[in-house]
Amino acid sequence: MVNDMKTKRIFFLVLTLALLLCACAPNAKPADTDAAPTTPLLPDSITETGEVPSPVPSEPAATKPEETETVTPQSEPIRGEIPADPAAKIALSLEWTAQPLSEKQYRITVILSLNSFSVFVGERSDGELSFGTRRITYHSDKIEYDRTKKTKIALTEYTFDYEVSGTGARSVPVSASWRFGGVYAGTPIDWLTLDGTISLDQTAR
Repeated sequence: MVNDMKTKRIFFLVLTLALLLCACAPNAKPADTDAAPTTPLLPDSITETGEVPSPVPSEPAATKPEETETVTPQSEPIRGEIPADPAAKIALSLEWTAQPLSEKQYRITVILSLNSFSVFVGERSDGELSFGTRRITYHSDKIEYDRTKKTKIALTEYTFDYEVSGTGARSVPVSASWRFGGVYAGTPIDWLTLDGTISLDQTAR
């Protein structure tokens, strides 16, 4: 019985000591009230109401149409000739080419030639060519051709631009002259001349 009383006393002493120790322990540190309240991070796709917005279909980017260069096919050139007199032993001839630049613009190139058998002449600087109202002088080199076969020898080449200004302007009158200044096959010849027309209405060839 005495032992039981001692045991109870020891128990109460230990319990009292434990309560005293708890009462003397330091208080827990209060929460830092100055700290900014934390807000849970929300995904960008979620609105303030917490709803996820429906995806808005994006319109396809307008594609700029490719710029294509319009190229007008170049027309075939028109070619022609003002032939030499086949009965003459020496005469002039003229070949021409008209390249269309537009509906009314042409670039015309002419080649004036001498058609003859053997011929010996020095250079010349007083030949003339005319196309409508346009007139030019030209230079030709020395010619030394000693054969019995008739041949064509180029005297000069000239290129000019021509604009059709009316219905009758599609034919260009042409004239040419070249000074021989001597006797050929027993016939005195001072100047050789040529007249004809460049017709822009003929079929290209």
